[in-house]
Amino acid sequence: MPTLLEVVGLTKRFGHRTVLDELDLTVEPGEIVGLAGESGSGKSTLFNVVTGFELPDAGRVDLEGHDLSSVPPSKRRIGLVLQEYSLFPNMSVTGNLEFGLRANTTSKDPEAVLSMAKACRIDDLLGRMPRSLSGGEKQRVAVVRALLARPKLLLLDEPLGNLDPKTKRELLPEIRGFLRQFVEASVYVSHDEHELFEIADRVAILHEGKIREVASPQALYERPRLEYVAEFFGGGNVLVWNSDFPAIGSHQDSPSGNGGQSVKAGRVLLRPESLSPTKPPGWSLLCRGKVVECTYVGGRYRIEMELDDRQRIHLFSSIELRQFTASDVYFDPSAVVDLDQETKE
Repeated sequence: MPTLLEVVGLTKRFGHRTVLDELDLTVEPGEIVGLAGESGSGKSTLFNVVTGFELPDAGRVDLEGHDLSSVPPSKRRIGLVLQEYSLFPNMSVTGNLEFGLRANTTSKDPEAVLSMAKACRIDDLLGRMPRSLSGGEKQRVAVVRALLARPKLLLLDEPLGNLDPKTKRELLPEIRGFLRQFVEASVYVSHDEHELFEIADRVAILHEGKIREVASPQALYERPRLEYVAEFFGGGNVLVWNSDFPAIGSHQDSPSGNGGQSVKAGRVLLRPESLSPTKPPGWSLLCRGKVVECTYVGGRYRIEMELDDRQRIHLFSSIELRQFTASDVYFDPSAVVDLDQETKE
C-alpha cells in the first residue's frame, strides 16, 4: 500500500522569513501522526500548504503518490478541523453537517448525515443551533462535518485547545475512535503532550521549519536523540555529564543509555521519574543536592533541586522534602540517555 501523504523538501517563505525549511514528512495509511512544536514553528503554515491554501516556494506534497501541485483545495480530499469550531451560526447542526456532505466528492447520500450522526452519537443535537451547544458539542459537530466529506486525510489543528480539562478527557477517546473508523489517516496538532501520548501512533517534532525527530510517543519520551526534543517533549532534565560527575567517578559501572551503549562525556537526559531522593534497588547515587522548591501536584510532590555543581533538576517523590534541606539524589543507570550533540539545535 503506498504512503498516504508524502511531503518532500517543502519550503515556504514570507518575505525574508523562512517558515518551512526543506521539510520532509510521511503519513502511512491507518496512522494518526501527532505534530508538536512551539508557537511560530510552522505547524499552521504546513497545514495551509498541504490543504492548498498556500503555495510552497519549493518542494511538493503527494497524496497516494500523486503530486497535488495543480490540484485545488476543494479537490484534494484533505479535511481540516480547527480549534475555533467554525460552525455556521445561522444553520442548525443538521445544516452544518449537510454542508460537509456537499463537499463529499464520492457520495451525496441524503441519509448519510443521520447515519454519521448516529454513529458518532450526536443525533440528539441535529435540531439545535450552534449558539445552544457547549464547546465539546460544537467540536463534535465540527469533526463529524469534516468526516462527512470523506477525506482521505484529516488535519486537526489543536481541536481541543478551547476546551476545559474534563471535556478534553471525555472527547479525546471519541475523536480517536472517529479517526480510526472513518478516515484513512490523520495529522493531529497539539501543544498538550498528554493528548499526543493518547492519540498518536507517531509524533513529529517541528522546530524552526524542520521536522527534527519522528518516533512513537514512548520512544520520543524515553529515548530522544536531540537535546531540543528531550526538553520540549516531556520536560526532562538535561545535565552536563563529565568525568568530574560523582556518579561516574564513584562507580565501576558507568551508566548506559540508548540501547545499552556507554554514555559519553557530554549532555544527557534523565527524566524526573528516573531520579529519587531515596534509593530503589539497582539505582546509583548521583550526588547531593539542595531542595529549592517542593510542590504538591496531586498524589506526589514535584521537587526542584540544585545539585552540588549548581545544575538544577526536578523529580517526583511520594515524600515531602522541606525547602533548603540537603538530600542525596539517586538515579536509574538504565534510563540515562546520551543526547546527540552534533545535531543539537
